[in-house]
Amino acid sequence: MTSDATPVDRDEFARRRDALVERIFGSAIAMMDLLTVYLGERLGLYQALAQDGPLTPPELAARTGTHARYARE
Repeated sequence: MTSDATPVDRDEFARRRDALVERIFGSAIAMMDLLTVYLGERLGLYQALAQDGPLTPPELAARTGTHARYARE
């Protein structure tokens, strides 16, 4: 049985594999960034910062009714 497809050498395979892994990892990081922005908006963190200016995590938590740990993160 013969094939017209040329086999990809090991270096090319490794390059393509690494490029795919990097792309998937970058997409996962971007998704997490979007999730944190979404949560910050839903929890009112951005609105509190816009109204009151810079706040410490405990101050931000008190103004938004969240736990200081989440405000810090």
